[in-house]
Order: sequence, then structure tokens, then C-alpha cells
Amino acid sequence: MRNDDSRTRLARFAHELQDLRRQRGGIPVAELARQAGYGRTVVSQAFNGSKLPTWEVIEDLVHALGGDKELWREKWAYVKADPQAPLGHDAATPPPRTDDAPAVRRHRWPLVTGTLVAAAAVVAALLLIRPWSRSGSETSGDGDMRCMEVVARDIRVFRSADSDEAWTNWPQGTKFRADTRNRTDKRYRTVLPDGRDGWVTADSKFIRAAQNCPPGP
Repeated sequence: MRNDDSRTRLARFAHELQDLRRQRGGIPVAELARQAGYGRTVVSQAFNGSKLPTWEVIEDLVHALGGDKELWREKWAYVKADPQAPLGHDAATPPPRTDDAPAVRRHRWPLVTGTLVAAAAVVAALLLIRPWSRSGSETSGDGDMRCMEVVARDIRVFRSADSDEAWTNWPQGTKFRADTRNRTDKRYRTVLPDGRDGWVTADSKFIRAAQNCPPGP
């Protein structure tokens, strides 16, 4: 007798993500896309199982839906290892500890990426201390840099205006300067300490105008 075990990891992952959305009142996909700062197509793919989005997309959706990020990170990593593999378990999560490939990859992750994690922690600490600072060439006069403050639990600082990849997160209370003239419909440009451009959400649910942002160098 066949059962739901014949489904793929990706299909079950999408199904469980839909369940999470229903538990939060069935927030419309368009509203979730607006809150998370992604295109509707990207968000739809996460829920219909046509494609596994990047972890950054899933993380922001889970955040908007009030889910457990650590649990969903584990689910996502398991699916990414082989999205079309038949699912032999009751949830889109790794099976109990065994010698299979996904388990091995999870146990090796801290060892393989330890150095990268340490380096990322240093960079993140610098960004949290002075996310408004610049170094290198100055671009004053380009746009309208305004003092803003994070009011959500945290926001992501994206690599470009339409990228799903992020440089870092800024926590609630962080003040930064946003170029409110050089923007898209969903994001403001900002500047990271090393002079690279970053992009943050323009949604007033997550940030607000503030005062007393320390000036850049």
C-alpha cells in the first residue's frame, strides 16, 4: 500500500511551509513578498514546491511567519542535499541519527566551516558597532542620506537591490543612514563600513526615521 512516503523532500518541504502559513492565518503570498522584500514569483516557488529557494528567502519567510529558524534551517539543508529524493519519513526533516549522507554532512558542517563562521562573526561585530560608517571613497551628495532605525527584531542588509543574498543582519535599535532617493520600490541603498553598497527594506513596519545617527568619516 502506497502512502505519503512516495513524495519528494522538496514537495513535503513546500507542504509544511504552507501549513506554517495557514497556522498564521493564511497570509497572502503577495503580502509575504512585500514584508520579506522579495518578488512574488520567488515566494510562490517556496510554497508550490517548483524550486527550492535560497536559505535567505526561507529564513525571511519563516521570520515573517513566526517560525523556528533553527528548525527550518535543518529542514532546508536536508532538502537541498537531494530535493527530488523520495521522502521516507513523516516530515521534511533529517531522519534520526544514522550513517547516511545528509547526517554526515550535518556533523561535518561545523568542522568544515569553522574558520568562515569565525571570520563572519568579526565582520558582523564591526557592522553592528558602526553600520553607518564608510571607508574608501566618499559619495556624499549622491542621493539623500537620512537617519533611520531598525524597529523590527532584525533586518537583512542585502548585496544588491534585487539580490536574495545578504551581507549581514542589523538588530532592533540599529541606526543607519539610508539613501532614500537612490532606492527601489522595496529597498533603500545604504553603505557598509568598507564602502560597499548594501540594500535594506524600505517597509515602515521594519524601519523608521530617527535622529542622531553618528556621521560617517
